Formats: sequence, structure tokens, C-alpha cells
Amino acid sequence: MSLPLRQQDWEAPLRLSAPKRRQHRRAIGYRKRVRAALALLAGVCICGFAAWGWQAVRALEAASSLRLAAAVTPGAPARVGLVSASAERRLGFVTITGSVANHATRTLRDVEAVAELLDSHGRTIGLESALIAFDPLPAGQPSPFRVEMVDNARAVAYRVRFRQISGSALD
Repeated sequence: MSLPLRQQDWEAPLRLSAPKRRQHRRAIGYRKRVRAALALLAGVCICGFAAWGWQAVRALEAASSLRLAAAVTPGAPARVGLVSASAERRLGFVTITGSVANHATRTLRDVEAVAELLDSHGRTIGLESALIAFDPLPAGQPSPFRVEMVDNARAVAYRVRFRQISGSALD
């Protein structure tokens, strides 16, 4: 245990007079109100920035989404049909996934999905193909597919078609 070295340290603390006490209490109350106001302001700012960030992310998602364009086919009956499709943009690439069904009465071999990226005028600005998951594709059965390609900032839509590796169109 140590002893205080100065006389003020071991003398009894002085009592404040009534006016000084009121002044001291007002100062403490003022500080508390200022701290509360600053905490409230910080909370409002944090909530505002969070909402702004959320809106920015939502706007970016809406701008980066691709819509599915309908494939225009001639009058010939389609041997396969698109069941579902979705596109995801990520890190400079577009991944198009979905499912295709065999409408033909026989098994189809070497079926590939051909994905096209389209600009705002409907012109093809990117093209890539990949084999579907099931080979051969039995009659009446569905099969998943996945096509990955380099993204193009001008792309606003995509289209999916199907063909055999030999080049004959199936849809």
C-alpha cells in the first residue's frame, strides 16, 4: 500500500456550494443530451447508408439481369423443347442453366445447348455451346444443361437453342 505524496490527495474533498452544484448538474445533463443526440445521429446515418447500399445492390441486380428471348423457329415440329432456363452474371461470365425435354419418339444422341447473348436490337453478340448432361437423351425425358460464356456488358437478353453435334437443329 502506498501513501499519497501531496497534501491534496489525502485531504477530504471539498463540498460544492449550492449554485456550483446546480451548474455542475446542468453541465452533466447537457453532456448526456449531447451524447444521446450524437448517438441518435450516428444511428440515423448508419441506417441511411445501409438503405442506400441496399438500393444500390438492388439496382445493380436489376441492371445486370438478362431476360430470356423467345427462339423463333420455322414451322417444323420441334424434337426437343426448353423446359426452364435462367442466367446469372458473375465475375465477368454468364452462366445459363436450365432443362430441356425430348419430345421425339426416339432417343437423341450428342445433343448440345447453344446459348446466345443478344444486344438491345436482338443481334447476337456472344455465342457458346455445351453438351447436355444426359447422353443419349431418352424419348420423353428431361435433361439439365449448363452453358458458361464470357459476359458482354451490352447484353440485355439471351436465347437458348438445341442441336446435335452434327449441326442439325432440334428445335
